[in-house]
Amino acid sequence: ALQRLVHVKMLGETAELAGMQDTQEVIVPLLSSLMGDAESVIRQHLAAQLLTVCVVCMLKPPNNENDGKNSRGLLQAKDWIVHPEWPKDYDEKGYRIVTEIIVGQLLSKLISDVDVDVRRAAADALTGLSLQIRVEDIPHLILPIPLQLANDNAAPPPSNNPPGAQVKKTEAEQQAEEWRMTSANLLAELGGAVAEQAHVQTQVTDWATAHLVPAVLGFTTDSSFRVRRAAAQALPRILGACDVDTVTEKILPSFQTLSRDELYRVRKSTGECLVDMSRSLVILAQHQTERPNQKRLLEARRSILIPIADRLIQDEHKLVRQGMMQFL
Repeated sequence: ALQRLVHVKMLGETAELAGMQDTQEVIVPLLSSLMGDAESVIRQHLAAQLLTVCVVCMLKPPNNENDGKNSRGLLQAKDWIVHPEWPKDYDEKGYRIVTEIIVGQLLSKLISDVDVDVRRAAADALTGLSLQIRVEDIPHLILPIPLQLANDNAAPPPSNNPPGAQVKKTEAEQQAEEWRMTSANLLAELGGAVAEQAHVQTQVTDWATAHLVPAVLGFTTDSSFRVRRAAAQALPRILGACDVDTVTEKILPSFQTLSRDELYRVRKSTGECLVDMSRSLVILAQHQTERPNQKRLLEARRSILIPIADRLIQDEHKLVRQGMMQFL
């Protein structure tokens, strides 16, 4: 296992040294067998290497001999990862390999792995890859993965147990809950990633409003407090990818509701997210070209977030109050 781990950690570096053609024809065919490895640490580091492999596989090296190449004249994948806004020249064969094999067969499976570290690494890879593929392909290549993960592991209907009753969950219910949390976190990462990139921000508003926002809002009413807590943490991240109406009419009211949740852990989480929510609103307001939309967002920031902070700092639960004091 140790030898396999060492070799898996070298996949990205090896792909850069081998170049596009050898990556497509030699390295990619080996990945499927590694995905089924019995050791979770192997699967975790496989997922962590896939973004670099994808970049080498589908992006043609720049024409300039001294631009974006290493000493052997091959593409420096890390430069594209750090600068996703750079113009890209796709190799169509490599692009199909990435979208059909690496995304469709590998990452879509690794994101639902039983090990949380594997899922986290796969989510990071999908988030990074969303900034490397064509923007118009994100809705039907990347977005369906967390949406399907949520649909396949929907929360059970509410039980008739009295409020506050401790009900032991089955192993299957606990795993489904973990997958819904993974879905919420991945949706948040996708929304946050595209919102931070000015070159794609205006292109993603439609699909974010139509698909990403409803999925996250669905998690805000989940029967599991852990999923609701993940939704509270996701709302500030997806806000930047949305239009003003969606923010003021859907996202902020849901955030208000979570700040009044019956479980203190969820209320505490909204308090911890207040700074991020405030910052996201300011950034979104700065990106607006119309003055009324700027004023609308800033007014919502004052009229909604300040009362939430005031209420939580006086919360009945000690840990909620302490959490708020730390963020003041």
